[in-house]
Amino acid sequence: MWCLRISISLHYWVRTFVSDQSWIKTRAQLLSSRGQSNKDKQERKESELHLWETKGETKGEAQNNQRQILILPQLWPFCYLTLCLTLTLCLTLCLTLCLTLCLTLCLTLCLTLTLCLTLCLTLCLTLCLTLCLTLCLTLTLCLTLCLTLCLTLTLCLTLWLTLCLTLCLTLTLCLTLTLCLTLCLTLTLCLTLWLTLCLWP
Repeated sequence: MWCLRISISLHYWVRTFVSDQSWIKTRAQLLSSRGQSNKDKQERKESELHLWETKGETKGEAQNNQRQILILPQLWPFCYLTLCLTLTLCLTLCLTLCLTLCLTLCLTLCLTLTLCLTLCLTLCLTLCLTLCLTLCLTLTLCLTLCLTLCLTLTLCLTLWLTLCLTLCLTLTLCLTLTLCLTLCLTLTLCLTLWLTLCLWP
């Protein structure tokens, strides 16, 4: 914005400078009458010299200024054009810098936000996976403990049943032996009695 203001101010200053120089206007009017005779050209030179002499210069200075006045109207458009081109270049550079800075800031902000989102997503996924794995491991441990307890109880019951069966068999054997012994004793007694009766005179 300030470059535009400077360009407008310089344009106004150049226009004011050009409009205030009556000798440039006079020279432009004199040059517009090309094609007249040598006498007219001489008169124009004398009138130009008269213009400079009325400003207080000597004849030599007036001739010097007359040479300058021929060059100056040809130079000021070039100077004005150079000034406009310089200002245009400055404005272009300023706009380029501003756009570059804006784009750089936007890209930096986008990259920062992308990085933040990536980090957040990574952390969330890591936490979720960790919790799921922990839960799975906990459930696996619980199941393992339950199975181990069930197996232990099964073994204990099996041992208890085995012991009970063993005791039952042992008792059965003992009872069988007792019965056998009782029977043998009974038979022995019977034989003894029978022999006693037979042998008694």
